[in-house]
Amino acid sequence: METWYEVEYSYNRPGSEKLKYKGLKVCKTREEAEKFAAVVYWLSKKDKGEYDSRQFKVSEEYLGKGKFLALKKIYICTKKEIKLKINGK
Repeated sequence: METWYEVEYSYNRPGSEKLKYKGLKVCKTREEAEKFAAVVYWLSKKDKGEYDSRQFKVSEEYLGKGKFLALKKIYICTKKEIKLKINGK
C-alpha cells in the first residue's frame, strides 16, 4: 500500500496582496510534510508587516515569490489496489 501526504495552504503573490491563492504540496514522507506544515504555520503567523530577512529567505526557498497566509489542511493519502470479481471469478 502506497502512502503520501498533501499539505494545503493559502498564499498571495507580490502585487496582488488582496487575492488569496490555494496551494498544495505533495510530500513523500510524514517528516517532509510535517516540516513543510511547520514552515507554513510559522510564516503565516507573521502580522501584516513584511517578513524579516530570515523569514524572507525561508519563504523564498519554499514558495518562491509570495507570502504564506494560512495552513489549511494536511491529508494522508493511501493507494490500495482492490481486486474486483468479474463474472463470478
